[in-house]
Order: sequence, then structure tokens, then C-alpha cells
Amino acid sequence: MVEVVSFDHMFAALCDRFTAQTEATLHSTTVKFVDQCKVTYGRRVYAFNITGTLAYLPHMEVVRFFNDTKEASYVNMYDYPDI
Repeated sequence: MVEVVSFDHMFAALCDRFTAQTEATLHSTTVKFVDQCKVTYGRRVYAFNITGTLAYLPHMEVVRFFNDTKEASYVNMYDYPDI
């Protein structure tokens, strides 16, 4: 579950393999960063920028079906980002 709070709007995106229409993507290669993400819910797409600090657990999973990209299996957002 990814929760995004943007001023007076809050979006909750369930992230699992059984949810076909909801996608939440967070990527970071540095400790502090600015990133652009999107949440697709039904027919609507919400785009937003994330700035802050993310901490990844050391376990990384290689997804062989998408050009061997790496994805974190768990993301702990201990500093809530400014959205």
C-alpha cells in the first residue's frame, strides 16, 4: 500500500500482483532526491513530484521479464516527502 497526501487530497494505491489498474512507482538511486511518479486509479492518472529521503531494505529482486531492472521488495519512507 502506498499512500500519497497532496494538500487536501489523499490517494491510496494498493500495490500487489492482483491489482490490474493501480500502479505506484518509487525509484531512487541517491539518499535525497526529486522524483516524478504517477498513480493510475481506474481511468484517472495522478502525477506528482516527490522530494525527500527513502530507505531501502538491502534485499533487491531482479525482474527478468523487464530488461533485468531491479526493484526494491520493500520501501520504508521514514521522512515523509513534500508533495
